[in-house]
Amino acid sequence: MHAISRYGPRLAPASPATDDELADQVAAGTNASPHMARMMLAQLSDALLYFLRRGSSVRVPGIGRFRAIMARDGSLRLHLVPDKRLVVALQDQEQLETTVEHAERIGWTDAQYKVLWDAEFPEDPLEVVVTGPPRRRRLSPGRPKVGDP
Repeated sequence: MHAISRYGPRLAPASPATDDELADQVAAGTNASPHMARMMLAQLSDALLYFLRRGSSVRVPGIGRFRAIMARDGSLRLHLVPDKRLVVALQDQEQLETTVEHAERIGWTDAQYKVLWDAEFPEDPLEVVVTGPPRRRRLSPGRPKVGDP
């Protein structure tokens, strides 16, 4: 995992969207002003908190389903299952407005990552453990299955 996170393909980082940028983007798709959009986003946060504290899950169309869960130690966590349409739309790499770092390494095997790691850290070589066949990923609608022409 360390080698893949260090050497694997990833999106080039960009600065986080500011609250104002988010409000401006939301307002651009509606008749609302950016100020009104900021107020609505704050209200959405308050509404989520209200329902989650009540024990209800909350589905926000186009975003996903939020649910409060409790860990064994009693701490509360927020669980988000993204909306499938959002996940599928994100897969359209033609729409990316950032670059992919290490794109040439897409599809590399664990052994290929091990070579890079071991060259940089010879005193701490990786041990590749074979755990069986890779997990099958759920495929998005319209995406060809592995082995399809």
